[in-house]
Amino acid sequence: MELWLGGNMIILILLFFVGIPLAISLYKMIAVSSVKIAAFAIDFALIFILVCFYGHSFLVGRLDVGNLIYIIDVMLGTVSILAYGIAIMVLHIKLPKISKILNLLVVFIGVSVAYPLALDFFSAVLKMLGIIKETFTRLSLLDSQMANNFIHYLIIFLLALPVYKARMKYLNSSDNDRNNYEALQGEQTH
Repeated sequence: MELWLGGNMIILILLFFVGIPLAISLYKMIAVSSVKIAAFAIDFALIFILVCFYGHSFLVGRLDVGNLIYIIDVMLGTVSILAYGIAIMVLHIKLPKISKILNLLVVFIGVSVAYPLALDFFSAVLKMLGIIKETFTRLSLLDSQMANNFIHYLIIFLLALPVYKARMKYLNSSDNDRNNYEALQGEQTH
């Protein structure tokens, strides 16, 4: 007769008493910080990676500088992120309605990239644990592919909304900071 607390049962008990509180704590931490990070990090990371990749492809054929090319790639990526950030701020100040539409589009594209990557990472962990057999980048909840596509884009849209709100909150707070600075400057001149 096998002991009731076999190897699998100990893992289950540890998962229950350690894993669940840890997962809840991790969820709370991620919920507080992820929306703030995701507001700009997704598109900044995509721009950095794309500029480094295409800049490297373009410059490698033109420059013969050895390993310095990698430093140039990072510099190009950093300059492109700075230019992109400045362009977002200027667009938000000068054309706020266009900025809202463009930011919603950018967030939707960013979440469209990040969501499948997150699913792939999560499913890879589950595959390593032996819980599932194959990784996935989309949830297949229904038999109909059209319904699965609708649910996929609905999830992306629902994930994009808090990111968009955080992004606009940040942009609007920078407007308030600028207005407060201008008001302070006006008071000092009188």
